[in-house]
Formats: sequence, structure tokens, C-alpha cells
Amino acid sequence: MRSTLCKGRTRRRHRSSKGFLPSSWILMAIISGSLMWLSTTHAIKIQADHIHSLPESQARADVIRDTFKRGWKTYRAHAWGHDENNLAYQTFFWSQLLNHTVGALSLKPSNTRNGWGATLVDSLSTLQVMGLSAVKHVHRIDFTKTNDSVSVSESTVSLYGKVTREKAHRLKCPSISRMSCRKIRYIGGLLSAYEGSARTEPILLSKAVQLADKLMFAWQNQSVLPFGYINFTNDSVYTDKGRNITNLAAAGSLLLEFYKLSKHTYNETYYDMAEATMKAIMNNKAIWPGLHSVFLDPMDARPIAVSWGPAADSFYEYLNKYSLMTGNLDPSYLDHWALAVDSSIKYLMRTSSATSSSGLKFSFLFWSKAPKERTYLASRETHGGMAFGMSHLECFVGGNFMLGGKMLGNETIIEYGLKLTETCADSYSSTRSGVGPESFFFIDKETRKTSLSGEVDLNFYDQYGFIPSGRFMLRPEVIESMFYAYRITGDSIWQTRAWKAWQAIENCCQVSKETGLFASITDVNRIPTRNFSRALRLQKEGPDGWEDGPFRETPEYDDYMESFWWGETLKSVIDVFKYT
Repeated sequence: MRSTLCKGRTRRRHRSSKGFLPSSWILMAIISGSLMWLSTTHAIKIQADHIHSLPESQARADVIRDTFKRGWKTYRAHAWGHDENNLAYQTFFWSQLLNHTVGALSLKPSNTRNGWGATLVDSLSTLQVMGLSAVKHVHRIDFTKTNDSVSVSESTVSLYGKVTREKAHRLKCPSISRMSCRKIRYIGGLLSAYEGSARTEPILLSKAVQLADKLMFAWQNQSVLPFGYINFTNDSVYTDKGRNITNLAAAGSLLLEFYKLSKHTYNETYYDMAEATMKAIMNNKAIWPGLHSVFLDPMDARPIAVSWGPAADSFYEYLNKYSLMTGNLDPSYLDHWALAVDSSIKYLMRTSSATSSSGLKFSFLFWSKAPKERTYLASRETHGGMAFGMSHLECFVGGNFMLGGKMLGNETIIEYGLKLTETCADSYSSTRSGVGPESFFFIDKETRKTSLSGEVDLNFYDQYGFIPSGRFMLRPEVIESMFYAYRITGDSIWQTRAWKAWQAIENCCQVSKETGLFASITDVNRIPTRNFSRALRLQKEGPDGWEDGPFRETPEYDDYMESFWWGETLKSVIDVFKYT
């Protein structure tokens, strides 16, 4: 019998939307200003009544703004209109042979998000915060065509983002687009900037409609779940076994954008499709009440895994934010979020063991207490076991719990949100570099189990209470939750912690102050050298690269800059210090 996820009304052919009226996309700005959650019976203020701001807040905001402007100037000069601005290092031939560092840092554009200018569009609202604009370029983007090759990998990707270098099937076809990220980075970026322009730039809404109309073809074969890949040339979807899999985040995070798009274009089709998808997921059999399978097959929809992390995060994130945006117009979304949180507290919320063995650790001078136990969210893996750890992506949960807890007037949920934010913040302050890893793992206090296999650094665990995965990818989620903690509690300690995190990122990841460019690092417990040329060559020529080379060291830097660095991370940092 087919799942209820596969049953749906016959897809209506959507009509072209007309009219240029406001649309918005809520992420960090959802509690900026004096925003209140309105219901038919009461209003709840989200922010604290008294928010203490450090005297140096404005100066720190100016530092972030200047950093952004330097980097943006470089992007304009070297990769304008492309998805990313990547880093490279060119050396003379004799210098390479002698392992000298003579050469020059060079910049190269790349397109991994359909070639529509992901960095530019994702950053439109951040540019407004910085007093800049890139609207003129938006006129030149054609969202009906794609300009890159999309990788369709048959490798297994873990919930924590650890990807083994396996050969993936790569479709050398510039007409394919993935649903995930396209709507958030592009439609979300366009609509948030349209709101930020006080609705004076109709081209932003027009382009959002252009892309949304193409994405509507993801709903085919009478499925209320959108397929994961669309061919933009013939508007077909991929239905091959193994390539039709979508995920909870891709299918379940259309509601905010499509609701506003329908409301202000007088075209209900967008919202109807997004609502049908959300309702189908919410009404489908859950693994635990409110907690749904991470991966979804529009042809089958069998449950696979449960997590608040990668491939699931924004589904849960949108439930309470949609309720906030609409004044709880449809209570089922907030009710479902509360159900998911209750189940998460019951089945996923865990406490870590403070040490790998005994409760004490030995120093050369005295016996000392072990690091504190930490609260974290575990995940249910595909085979049914538990994964005792969190990803950096999952660290949005702290802020999301605090926001929803305020909406419900539930102090228990708020407290859990603060505890999770503490855990994620500690993942920064505990490492040698001061920045947090892509994922971090624990020994569970109750079961004494861990998700890691092979040799692990138990000495680090006994000192700091977790085991980091290594990589830092310039992600925003930890500082985003610090922002929520600051605005909801009013405690400036979160400004202090956010600034320390920023200083660590600046110290370890900024490869050139002059250009304002940053790079991901591959090991958070290793301070990168300033020999950036060697670091990049190690990446290209080392054992983890694509070629064999003379170096056998771990690369220090990645040369790839995601658009969220501009669109989310820098915005999150500056928002912590912008309070007025």
C-alpha cells in the first residue's frame, strides 16, 4: 500500500503570478526589534524587557561591517555574478620544486548552485544591513536556465556531514537543479531583500516568482512531496531509484516563502502546494510523535532516520516560525512543533559522560574534577541505533527552542534551549583554535556508548568532555543561537561569547585581511600556519586530494567559500552587536 505521502490531489497547473507586493523570509530577523507573537487571545513579547549591551558593541559591529565590505569588494572584482569566490595560490615552477612559498594568492569564481550568483542573492539582505546594494545585477539573472553541473552522489552521507571520498555519479548536465537550498538561498534571499527595500524594488519579487514557477514542477506523479531534482530544460523530475529521494528539510521548508509569495501575488498555488506537503508529512506515521524520517521517497516514503540536524533541520525550524509570522493562524503547526520538542526531550535529549572512564582526572600537581556533563540531542540512525553527538548545523536548535518556548510560555523548553546553546558554545571555546567543529561526539552517560569507531582522542575528551570531528566550515548556527540567547535573556555574556568566537574565526580563517576573504579549516585543534600557499598545495597534492604528491600532511585550509558565510554567518555576528 502506498504511503499517504504519495497520495495527493491532481496537481493543478499553476498560473503565472502578477503584481509586485511584499514577501518576506524569516530567519535571524524574526525577533529583531520589538517583535511579539500575536494570537487571538494574547501577545507574548519574545525579547527580554531589559537587554544589557556592552559599551563596545557599536565598535564591534563596525569591525564586522568593515570585514564584510573588504570581502565584498574582492568578490565584485573577481567573481561577480558567480556562485562563489574560491581561493587558489599560484607559484613559480622552481618554487614548487624547492617547496618555497614564492607566488601570489589568486581568486577564482566557481558555480555550484546553478550559476545564478548564490553569494550575491544570498547576501542581498546582508548588503542592506551593511549599506550596500546589488539589485542591478538581479535584473540579469535568468532563473529559467541553470549554469553548473549538479552532483548526484550514490555515496552514503552520515547525519553529521562526514563524507567518505567515494566516486559519485556526476551528471554533466547544466539543466539539473536540486530543490534543497535553491528556495532558501535564492527565493528566500530575494524576498527578504524585497521586504528590506520597503517594497521599492519589484524586480526582486518578479525574480522570486520566476524561480518559484520553475520549482513548482518538482511536484509530479500526483505526489504531494516534491522530487529532489528537476531538469530545467524539460521540467521533468528524476524518478530513478536512489535519485528520487528527497529529505525532510528540502520538502518541508517551503512554507514561509510560499505563504508570502501567494499572499502578495494573489496566487494561492504556491501556498497550496507547500501546505499540502507540510500536512502530508505531519499526518504521516512518525517514528516518534512529531519526529519524522529524515529521508523521504516520493515513490515510497518509508521511515529511515530521525534527527534535527542535516537534511531535517529547517522542517522543524519553520514550524514555530511560521506560527510566529502568521499570528498562529493555523495552530496545528505550533502544536506539531511542541509535539516534536516533547518527543525530542523524551527520546533524544541526552547527558554526556564527563570523562571516558572515572570521574576524576590526574594533573601533575593535584587531582581535579572532570569537565562538566553536557546536554545534547542525539539522533536515530538509519539502522535504528543512536548517534551520540551533534553537528554544527544542529546547533540552531538552541535558539529555536528558546523562541518556541517563549511563544508557548514554557520555561522548561527555554531552559533546554539555553543548555543546548551552552553545549554548542563550549564546542568553540574548548578547541585549540577557538572555533567549533563540524560535528562533535560524546560518551553517553546512561549507556556509556559512543558513535565513534576506531581510535579516538580520549585525552581530549577527559579534558573537555567531547570529541571534535575536526573541520570548521564557516557556518552560522552557533552564533545564531547565541543571538537568540542574548535577545531572549538580555544577558551580555552572550555578546562576550559571540565576540570571542568571532575573534577565533578571524584569527584562524582569515587568509588575507586586505582582501577580507576567509577559508574553512580542516582541524579545529590545529592553529593554521600563515603559510597559506603551502596549506592549499597540501590540499591539492596530499593523500586526501585528487592527485598523489610530495606532501603527506593534513591540509590546513579548504579553498571553498559557501554563500552562507556572507548571507548568514556575518549577519548573525553583526546582529549580536546591533541592538538599539
